[in-house]
Amino acid sequence: PTLVWIDEVHRLTRPQQDILLQSVENGSLVIVAATTENPSFQLAPALLSRVQVMTLRPLEKEDLLQLVTRVEAESGHFTLSNEGKDLLCEWAS
Repeated sequence: PTLVWIDEVHRLTRPQQDILLQSVENGSLVIVAATTENPSFQLAPALLSRVQVMTLRPLEKEDLLQLVTRVEAESGHFTLSNEGKDLLCEWAS
């Protein structure tokens, strides 16, 4: 199948969404899409029933600190002070 990335998918009109529907149904098209809107209100019900909706949330500071510490340990190329790690995590959010 062909993979298509669609950013701001909520901006597609209903006819544009309907054009994608047949290809999604027959498996010739895989769509990965992003939106800042609730897809339940923006996508046509027929298309919405054939997709998996995933909600992404920002990482918590604790998660970012764990990631920075792991990268620091595995790379062996740099070290950061606790203050540096805190600042990096604030910037990352």
